Amino acid sequence: MELLFTGANGFLGRHVAAVVAEEGVRAVPWLRRGDAAGAERAPLEDAAAVRRALERRRPSAVLHLAARADVGACLADPEGALAVNAELPARLAAACAELGVRFVHLSTDMVFDGTRAPYAESDLPRPLSTYGRSKRAGEEAVLAAHPAALVVRLPLLFGDGLGLARGATEGLRRALANGGTAKLFRDERRSALHARDAARALITLSRATCSGLLHVAARDALSRHELGLALAARAGLESGRIEAIAQAQVPSAEPRPSDLELDVRRALALGLALPSVREGVERDGARPR
Repeated sequence: MELLFTGANGFLGRHVAAVVAEEGVRAVPWLRRGDAAGAERAPLEDAAAVRRALERRRPSAVLHLAARADVGACLADPEGALAVNAELPARLAAACAELGVRFVHLSTDMVFDGTRAPYAESDLPRPLSTYGRSKRAGEEAVLAAHPAALVVRLPLLFGDGLGLARGATEGLRRALANGGTAKLFRDERRSALHARDAARALITLSRATCSGLLHVAARDALSRHELGLALAARAGLESGRIEAIAQAQVPSAEPRPSDLELDVRRALALGLALPSVREGVERDGARPR
C-alpha cells in the first residue's frame, strides 16, 4: 500500500479518489460511512483503533482530508470544531510519528486575516473566524505531535461537486438555478484552485519528503465576483445574473478576510504544477451539464 486517505466522501476526497483511479495510485480510503471494497473503517476518534489500523495497514503515508469546514457550524460549536480540526488530527499525527508513517494534513488560507497578502508560509497567522482558529490550532498541534509532518494550506476550491453541493462551482450553479441571482463579493480575493489540481498536488506531496507548512494554491488571485464570471463563462451559465457586492452589504457574525492571496513560490520550487486561477478554470474547470 502507498497511501491511506481520510475524508474520502468529502468534496476534495472525491477528487483525490478520482485521481487515484486515473493514475493507478495504490491507495485506500478511510471511511466513516459508505461502501468501498477494502476501505479502512477504524473510527478516527478512537486512538487505540487508529493505532491498530496503522499497524495493520502499514501505509507509506496518511493524507488527512477530513475536517469540519462549515464556517457556520464551527461558530455554533467551537468545542466541536476544535475537537475535529485540531485534537483529532493531532492524535492521528502522533500515531503516524510513532510508527514512522508520513503524515500530510490539510489547513486553510483562512488562518490569515486578509490584511497583508500575498501570504508566505512564514507570515504570522491571525484567523478571524472560529473555523480559522480551529484550523490554526490544528496546524500547531499536528507539527508538535509529528515534526516531520507536512501541513498544506489550501484556498477556496472549485470544480464539479462529484455528487456533492460543495465548492465554488456548485455554489454558483445553485444560486443561478431557476432564474436566481448570484451575489458575489468584489472585495474578497482568493487564490482559488480547481479541486482536481489540489488532489494531484496532494498525492504528489504524500510521496515527497518536505515538511512544515506549504501553500498550495493558484499562482495569483481573483475576487469572488471575477471567479464567478470566469466559472459561468466556462460552464455556459448566464453571467448577467451575477451581481458584484461588497462584504459590508452582507451582515456576518464573524468578520471575513478581504484578501487571502497565497504566495506559492515554495510549492513551485518543489516542482508542483500550479495554474493561475483562470488557467485552472479553462483547463480543468466547470463544464456544462
